[in-house]
Amino acid sequence: MKKRIISALVLAPSLILLVFLFKKIGLWAILLATALLAHRELIKLLIGTSPSFLISLSPLPLIGALWGVWGFLFGSWIALFFASLYAFRVPSFEEALKRFSIFGFGLVYLNLPLFYFLEISELPDGFLWLLGLTLSIWCGDSFALFVGKAWGRRSLAPKISPKKTVEGGLATFLGVGLGFVGLKLLVLPNISWRALAFIVLGVGFLSQVGDLSESLIKRASGVKDSGGLIPGHGGILDRMDSFIFAAPFLYYFLRFS
Repeated sequence: MKKRIISALVLAPSLILLVFLFKKIGLWAILLATALLAHRELIKLLIGTSPSFLISLSPLPLIGALWGVWGFLFGSWIALFFASLYAFRVPSFEEALKRFSIFGFGLVYLNLPLFYFLEISELPDGFLWLLGLTLSIWCGDSFALFVGKAWGRRSLAPKISPKKTVEGGLATFLGVGLGFVGLKLLVLPNISWRALAFIVLGVGFLSQVGDLSESLIKRASGVKDSGGLIPGHGGILDRMDSFIFAAPFLYYFLRFS
């Protein structure tokens, strides 16, 4: 627990400072690093190794995203093209199909939610919303952990993640709610309480779906954490899983509400 708190106190302010100093370039640099490291963890989880060539292709969609959605799609197409050429060289047909399929899955599962971070940043007050989303999800995760350990009795998804509890899941909504209420009171007073409630419910629910989806991958791979890069937290995947479905939801709500 001590390592977890120290890591959070060092990592969170550093990332926030980088984004607010360098704006879109700072955010883009964080997303590129996240794509590389998360793909490495995902591929290693699912095939037991991490081919450097496949991993080097993973940031291409986000590089293209600097030119908008069409650039993102073009970067994804280029990445899949070279991944296909790579698969042709794998001696076993089964192994080639497995590696290509997992890489394609990773492009959607990881790069797409990261792309929505860039999209949110382009909206009015976008960087403030990104800050609110990040802090709210981290608050939700922390509330779930502490409440689940202290008062958790009923398992939320015993086959996927036995330690996650219903009580911890409900506490997630409280943590997310406190984060977004703080955002409204401090820097975004114009957002209505009704809209804020909808955001809290959506982000609170979808962050847990993202968490469980990654737990499913880890359960199938027989590991507890996706990696050990962040002391007390596990790997990059363990930190970004809650954003996988929550970030796209927030973008579409802000864009079309």
